[in-house]
This record gives sequence, C-alpha cells and structure tokens, in this order.
Amino acid sequence: MKLSHSITRLAVGLVLVGAACVGCKSTRAPSGSGSASTPPPTPRGKTLVLPKIEPDPREALIAPLIVGIVQQQHLLAKPLDNNMSSKAFDRYLKSLDPLKLFFLADHVRFLEGYRLKMDDEIKAGDLTLAHKATALMRQRIAVLGKYVAERLKKPFDFTRDESLETEPKKRAWAKDEAALRERWRKTLKLSVLQRVLRMEKSLASLEKAKKKAKAKSGSGKGTGTGSGSGSGSGDDALQALEKAAKKIPKTEKARSEKARKDIAKRWSGRFARLAAPDPLDGPSTFINALLHEYDPHTGYLPPATKENFDIRMSGSLEGIGAVLQEDDHYIRVVRIVPGGASWRQGELEAGDLILAVAQEGKDPVDVVDARIDKVVRMIRGPKGTVVTLTVKKPDERVKLISIVRDVIKIEQAYARGAVIQAKGGGEKIGYIDLPSFYGNTRSRRGLTPKRRCSTDVRKLLTRFAKRKVAGVIIDLRGNGGGLLDDARAITGLFIESGPVVQTHGRTGGVDVLRDDDGQVVYDGQVIVLVDRSSASASEIVAGALQDYGRAVIVGTGATHGKGTVQVLASLDRLARRMRPPSLGVLKLTRYQFFRINGDSTQLRGVVPDVRLVDPVAYIKGGERRLENALAFGRVKAVPFKRWSKKTSWSVQALQTQSAARQAKTDVFKKLEARNKLLTARREQSVVPLSAKKWRAWIDQRQKELDAVSPDVSKGPARLSVTPVIYAKTTVVRPRPGSKKKSAPRSERWSKNLERDPWVAEAAAVLGDMRTSGKK
Repeated sequence: MKLSHSITRLAVGLVLVGAACVGCKSTRAPSGSGSASTPPPTPRGKTLVLPKIEPDPREALIAPLIVGIVQQQHLLAKPLDNNMSSKAFDRYLKSLDPLKLFFLADHVRFLEGYRLKMDDEIKAGDLTLAHKATALMRQRIAVLGKYVAERLKKPFDFTRDESLETEPKKRAWAKDEAALRERWRKTLKLSVLQRVLRMEKSLASLEKAKKKAKAKSGSGKGTGTGSGSGSGSGDDALQALEKAAKKIPKTEKARSEKARKDIAKRWSGRFARLAAPDPLDGPSTFINALLHEYDPHTGYLPPATKENFDIRMSGSLEGIGAVLQEDDHYIRVVRIVPGGASWRQGELEAGDLILAVAQEGKDPVDVVDARIDKVVRMIRGPKGTVVTLTVKKPDERVKLISIVRDVIKIEQAYARGAVIQAKGGGEKIGYIDLPSFYGNTRSRRGLTPKRRCSTDVRKLLTRFAKRKVAGVIIDLRGNGGGLLDDARAITGLFIESGPVVQTHGRTGGVDVLRDDDGQVVYDGQVIVLVDRSSASASEIVAGALQDYGRAVIVGTGATHGKGTVQVLASLDRLARRMRPPSLGVLKLTRYQFFRINGDSTQLRGVVPDVRLVDPVAYIKGGERRLENALAFGRVKAVPFKRWSKKTSWSVQALQTQSAARQAKTDVFKKLEARNKLLTARREQSVVPLSAKKWRAWIDQRQKELDAVSPDVSKGPARLSVTPVIYAKTTVVRPRPGSKKKSAPRSERWSKNLERDPWVAEAAAVLGDMRTSGKK
C-alpha cells in the first residue's frame, strides 16, 4: 500500500528535520534576553509579584524541535506568527481557568501582555508565559483554597432567593476578590444542593434495586441482570448500592453537613493536584494551545508515563473497556469498546464526563483536574471487583454507574450476522453488525486466532447469498474505524475492481488505494447504516459504496467527518536522545483522505441518502464541533465505473417514504421532541439557588425529560432475528464454576436487535428499494 511507504518516508524526513532543529541555535534567544524576560505591569501600574518557577531543562529542546517539524511537515503551510499567537492565547487562557473561578480581571490583563509573544517564545524555547501562568495559578490556589475550606465549614442559607450563571462564556472575569468569593459561594452552594439530591436518589435507586431483585428471586430467575458482565453482576451492583446507602445520614440537615464535608475533601484534593503539576504540564498546555491552531488532532504528548502515552493514543482500558480522553479539566468517555465490561453493563456511554471514581466499599474520589493516567489507575483493578463511577450525562443528569471489572471478551468485538425479517411478514434480509475494522494477522503460539474483519464479512455475505436474502444491511453505527486495508477489502466485496480512496499530502502527492481482485462476493441490494460516531475507515467504506452507486447510505446524520491521517513522531528519536528523561511524542496531521469522486470526508463526513431521527441531535458532536478542524475540500476525481446493475428506485422516493413512516413512529416522535427540549436547555444556564425553587426547577425539568424519553430496550419487538454463526468464537460458553447454564450473549444481542427502530427502518428502506421506490 502506497500510504504506508509514504509514512515511512515521512519518518525519515522527520529525523532530518529534527536534527536540523536541534543544531539550529540561531532560533533561540539568549538566556534572559528578549521582551519575554520582563513581565508586563498590571494596569494599575504595579508589577505582579509571583513565585519563581524553574524551567524544565528539556523545554529549550522540545519547543524549537516541534516548531521545525510542524512548519515543514504539517499538512497545512500555516505561518507561526503574531496572528496565530493571538488566537492561541485565548485558547490558552481558557485552558488555565475555564470556569473563571481563579483569575481576577487584573490577572487576565497581566497575562494579556504576552498575547503576541507566544510564537516568539516557542521558537526560542523560552516559555516565559507558561512559567508565569503556572506561578500565578499556584498563588491563586493558595488564596482560594483557604477560602473554600473555611466557607464549607459553615452552612448555607437555602431560603435566600438567588441564582448562579453556570455558563462561563456568559461570565465576566471577577473585578476583585470579593466578587470572586461571591461566585465561589454560589458555586459551592449549588454543589451542596446537587450532592444532597444525589444522596436521595441513591436511596431511591437502592429501594428500586431491592424490589427488582426480590421479583426476580421470586420468579426463580436469580438476581443477575442481563446488562452486566455475568450472572452475578446484579448482586454486585446491589451490594455497592447498599454499602453507599449506609453512609447516607437520615435527616436533611445531616445530609447537608455531610455534603459540605465531602465537597471540602474533594476540593482539597483538586487544589493539591493543581498545585503540584508534573514538570512539563505547564509547557505542554502552552505548546498545545499553539499546535491546536493548526488543527485539533496535532498535539504534543508529554512523557508522563508509558501507560499514559498508550491510553492517549490507543485509549484501551483493560478494567472497564472504554476509550477516554482529557477534555479541558474533565475526563470524557469517547467510545465504549465492544466486548468490554462497560459495553456489557450498558450504562456508560460516549459523551459521559467522569466526575469521581469509587473503589468497592470506599468513598468516591474526585477526578476533575486529574491526569488521565492517574484516573486510569483508579479505574483499573482485579477482575471481578466493582468500580463505581460518578458521571455527568450529556443531558446534565448525574449518575452513579457500578461496573464489574473484567477483561474484554474479544469475541464480542467481532462482526456478527443475522437474518432479520419484519414482524408480521416480509422478505428476509441479511444483517451485519461491524463494531470496528479489526485485524489480527499474527497468531501468538496458536493462543490468539488470526482474524480479519474483511474475512469475517466475506463469510457472512457468502452465507447470506446461500440463503437468498433480499438484501444486506451493514451496520457501521459507532464504528470508529481501524485498519485501512480492511476498509479497502470490504469495499471490494461489493465491486468488481476500482479505486476506493485517495490520500493527499502537503506537497500535492496523491496515493490511490484500489481493489483489484476482480471479484464480487455479493451483488444484491445493500444498505450501509451510519451515525455521527461512524468515523475514519467507516467513512471510507460508506463514501466509496455511495460513489459507486453500490449502496444506499441510511443514517441519523452525517458521519463523524474526520478525514485526516496523523503520524507519531518520537522527539527522543528525532533529537537522537537515548537517555532519560524522555522528551515526549508529537502527533502530527500529515495526510488527508478524499473520496474517489474528489470530495473530502473531512468535516462534512458522509451525508446519508436517507436520514433517520438522531437520538442525540442535541449534542454537538463529530469533527464539526472541534475548534480549528480542517475545512472540507475537493480535489480531482479519480476514474471509476459506477455499478452497472440496473436499479429501479430513486433516492428521492426512498427519502419521502421513510420520512412518512418515521413521522408515524412513536419512538421517533418522542426522540424529536427530546432533541428539541435538550437543545433549548443549552441556552438555559441560570440556576436558582434557594432550596425550594431549585427542587421545583429540577422536578419540572425531570418531568419534561421523562415525558419525551422513550425506553427503546422495552419497546415492541419489530424484527424477528435468526443469528448466523460463522465462527466458533461467536458462541460464549458458560463461565467456569457457574451454577447454572448461562445463556449465550448472542441472545441478548438478538433481543436488542429485535427492538432496534433504526435497523427496522433501514429494513423498510431496503423493502422500498425492491418495490415501492420505483421511478
């Protein structure tokens, strides 16, 4: 594949660039020279006295090395100048104090003196602003830490009628200490209200769980839940709730007092973390503010630990099976790994913010402002133990989620197939659920079987052809990508031969990835089902099949829209530095994908031919939400031959028929109303703080949300499902020592599929393609 050769050539080029940067001393300002050495005065004419921060010796090497690589090798030839510095400064300031709870207006004016100097400082390897900001934050933590600790020792007046603006963009910087303390007082008061409510909800959840367990026990089904990682997961979750409930006081006054103590403990830990950053934390925040002006995927990763590096780049956790990333001062769930404990438990979702982590039988530990590697160490643990996460959902609900730690059941990550049929009759349709573009070409002493998704999909298509299905649905919802070569191979299963995707670099070179085997494994009608989480390789497959006219794309909206390729550059290797401490890693955007019709998948993604109701339309997601995402582009199309088999349907007719059905479907009507409600709430950022008004406000919001929130898992069965077993590893055997025979997890998968309204509608569209969608 030509792309891999290009990346190899890039690595060689980077070494040369790095070596040149290391030896290029002319780019560095002499120590102590330049305008950055003298801090600008505050507007009141007083020089701000700050504690001295000693620079890490590696900064002088890291900063200019990164500058040289990015300026010569990044996809965009973008100048690093005062204009970029000014824009980067705003991002940098936001990253320092996103909630406007630490700095005063005078502090911001002091930092503003460096707005146009960031580009000069990174080129010189003299990151004065980073050190000043770190010193200022340390000073502010000392002042505010004392106030928060003292204020939480006293009760709040919950009869006082007041409110708090919770949206930082609508807040001005506090003019003085009194104004900032007042903001803190209201923030802490709201935290107490929220924590007391969570205690009450925990007690309510316990009672609900007890009733559910009792009902199951009486019916002889046991207490295990179908959504857990095994037959005992329901018991584990119940025990966790019982232990938590024992620590909740009986009276409201005592709960308020406990809430204040818990909040004080959390803030004490948070202040301690902020006051003791790792040596390169400040510089990396500074550097990334500039790098993210190029694009959101280019960034510097400091060498915290090898574990931290692996998590940032691969995001794989053995403990709960989730992909996490740092998002401002929070840890956000980016993706749930198929087959992992979270995937099987079913409550943790992409977009959730992790606020706290609790070990079994212990109090929750706040993780806001914590480094991702430290959070991961807290989440990981021995198989079979329970970890409880406090998460904030995208719809603002705060929820406790108990997960039984387990290894990833790798078979759950493989392609699954079934023959589906609409309830009440209809043609049989082949269905393929492809969670990722996986590939394992090297077996470890026979313990890990060789497995490729393209091979698995080929097997399923062969079985569907033998069963003479009316068509095939390929479900790529939630598929974040994977192996590019398997994306090419899967596209090739539906076309004779031709180009699949093209890649372009900074210098204008073009690589075209082709399928040239000349074979069509399946020549029937095809639908590709997508959503906003379908990314990378998923977009390549969907885009290619759409361009060839080979498939109708059905989805809840445009796909993710990430059409760029990043490469990793070890700064140690580029600087020819083999001794510790490490310099870290640079992630660099180097190439861009383009469809064979010339359109980029960047930003716009792949737009469905038939659009379905998006269950999370109220969330700003995909590449489009990222600041400085590369723009959509278009290049010359490569020659290709569209699918020659005659079709009898038109896209416009399919759209009209599907829209009519969705308008009559209760679950879709509710979801539309839910999206409208939650979208409007994004602008409602003022929260009442009197206990009476706040409770009424919360109850009303919950009532409104409940009225428009359908429970899809409890909806009617819309499809009959017959799983197609094509490999032994798709069958899950009972756990060793289990007292009863466990039902295969494929049964749970089948039941969820039966009730999936989006798959049901895709099947209906496929029916239209064969019948009523005629021109």
